[in-house]
Amino acid sequence: MATINSLNVPLSGNTGTGNFAGSSGSVFTSPVLGNVTATTIAFNPTTSGVTGTNAIDNTNAGNVGQFIQTFVATASSLSLSSGVILDIMSISLTAGDWDVTASITYTTAASTLITSYSMWTNSVSATKPSLYFVDDAPLGSFAITPGVTIPSYFVPYRRYSLSGTTTIYFSAVSVFSVSTLKVAGVLQARRTR
Repeated sequence: MATINSLNVPLSGNTGTGNFAGSSGSVFTSPVLGNVTATTIAFNPTTSGVTGTNAIDNTNAGNVGQFIQTFVATASSLSLSSGVILDIMSISLTAGDWDVTASITYTTAASTLITSYSMWTNSVSATKPSLYFVDDAPLGSFAITPGVTIPSYFVPYRRYSLSGTTTIYFSAVSVFSVSTLKVAGVLQARRTR
C-alpha cells in the first residue's frame, strides 16, 4: 500500500485495482458499484442520460419501468347490463408510483341501441371517479350494424401513488336498450418510481 503522501501510485483493494480518483474531473471506465446508496445522481441533459436496453425483456419487479398488463380477449367478451357498472378486469400493484391506462372494445347485437358509455380505472371496485379520469360520452341513441365490434376507446393515463399493494380496477357502464352489449379490453400499468 502506498504511503499517505505518495502521488500517482497505483492502489489495490480486495476486489479491484486502479489509481486514486480525485473529487473532480475523474472518469471511471466500467465500474461495478454493487449495492450503492446515493442521495442524488445527475445527468447532463444534452449528452447522456439513463441508458435504455436493447433486449426484448422486462424490468424486474420493483424496478422503475416495471410493466404489468392483463386483458380480456374479444372472443371472451363480458356482457354488460344497461346502467350497471361492471369491473372488466383488475391488476394488483405494489407500493410505488404507477401510470395506469386501459382500452375497451364493444361488441353489439343487431338491434342494440346505445345511449351512453363510460369507462375508467379506479382503486375502488365498481366506482366511477371524477370526470377527469373517465372516458365518458353521451351518444344519443344509435343503431349498430349487426355483430359489429366498435373501435377501441382509451382511458386517460392516471397516476396511482401507492403506499402498499393495491388492486386497480378497469370498469365500465353503458346505457343501452333492445339487445346485448359486450366488452373486452386491456389494462396496463408502468412503474415510474
